[in-house]
Amino acid sequence: MEEQKRVFTALGYEDYAWSECTAAWSARFMGELKTRKYYQGFNPTMNKVYDWVYEHRDIIRKTTLEEQEQMMIADGVLTPDDI
Repeated sequence: MEEQKRVFTALGYEDYAWSECTAAWSARFMGELKTRKYYQGFNPTMNKVYDWVYEHRDIIRKTTLEEQEQMMIADGVLTPDDI
């Protein structure tokens, strides 16, 4: 019988919380995000967006995607052309 190898990955609480938060955000706005340029294909801007979403996780529960995008523009994460 072949010995089973164990793989250990260090995943901290912040990594888990970031992933959970950004996945929930993407699911919440799935339909709307399909029309956004910054969400199409592999786009490095999405990492900035996801970081912003996690940083503002308390705000995003109470605001629309459009309001969030305006805040992201004001914070320099997105440009109007990204939308």
